[in-house]
Amino acid sequence: MINQISVHKILGLHVETQSGVALGKVHTILVDVSTHTITHYEVQKGIIPGRQTTFLIHTSSVLEITEEKMIVKDDVSRQESRASASSKGNLRAMPESVLSSVHK
Repeated sequence: MINQISVHKILGLHVETQSGVALGKVHTILVDVSTHTITHYEVQKGIIPGRQTTFLIHTSSVLEITEEKMIVKDDVSRQESRASASSKGNLRAMPESVLSSVHK
């Protein structure tokens, strides 16, 4: 089990439920700016623009992160929208400039 992993290794990481259902890949990480902690992972499924499914996974639903994949609870909600997560506090997505420079 790993204790730390860099952001560039998390972005693009495959996400699946504990029973093996593929959910997509980590697209963005949301951070609570007051506590400096990750609160949600935005997961995106699909590659065709306009036909992609995007949803948030709260960190409490994450069971394990390895260098190959993120495993989440089977009952993870795909219905939570970015707007509802943002209304929960001081959440901010990492700026695209940061993400693109780290994701290369």
